[in-house]
Amino acid sequence: MSALIDRKVWVGAIHQPSGESSKRVVLAALENGFDTVVLDKRDRELSKLGMFRSIILDGSDFFEEGQRIGKLIEVRKKADEAAAKKAAERVQNIVVSAKDWKVIPLENLIVHFQGTGCKLLMLARTAEEAKLFFETMERGADGVLFVPSKLDELRKLRRLIEERAPRLKMQDGRITVLRQLGLGDRVCIDTCSMLSVGEGMLIGNQSSCMFLIHSESLDSEYAASRPFRVNAVPVHAYILMP
Repeated sequence: MSALIDRKVWVGAIHQPSGESSKRVVLAALENGFDTVVLDKRDRELSKLGMFRSIILDGSDFFEEGQRIGKLIEVRKKADEAAAKKAAERVQNIVVSAKDWKVIPLENLIVHFQGTGCKLLMLARTAEEAKLFFETMERGADGVLFVPSKLDELRKLRRLIEERAPRLKMQDGRITVLRQLGLGDRVCIDTCSMLSVGEGMLIGNQSSCMFLIHSESLDSEYAASRPFRVNAVPVHAYILMP
């Protein structure tokens, strides 16, 4: 299957089947590295719990900073598929809940949504459900609204995404020439944790080839070590993100 690194994952602190509080779901989402959380409009104050993207569900509509960005549609019968396709013409994201039958409507919806510019997300409650939605017809849905049946499912989903992420091929390179290019702005990236010897960031001028820029975790005769920092080169460079 294709890598999951480009899929949307919205964690839903809504309609909790597990009986957990919305606050506990938000905290568990953040602890597992997810940065987008859907809140019911009555729980909008929970957006202050941390630094994350909060989306508000009001009825069947999703809002971000006051703008409607999506719609929740329940697919129970064939006619509901047509309703989802029509709604895709008006919003950026459609979240489909299919409680009783999943694989067949998702196959149809994947075909319907191609070329619409609208993202198709499926409501999932377990990591296994999310895996099914990501793999259907090899292409899968564009993402999931993940309303965990149990908090432990968030950890399982995190592991699933990490296992399916692309493996990077690292190899040694050799510097053959140095050339002065003149003055320019540079970037130092400070992290919120300490980096060890051998750790750094992958940075380069093109996404297909990057260099491991080592952290300042080693002392030199000119300055003490700064193990939280990478002296990351010019401002125009790319950096590989998780």
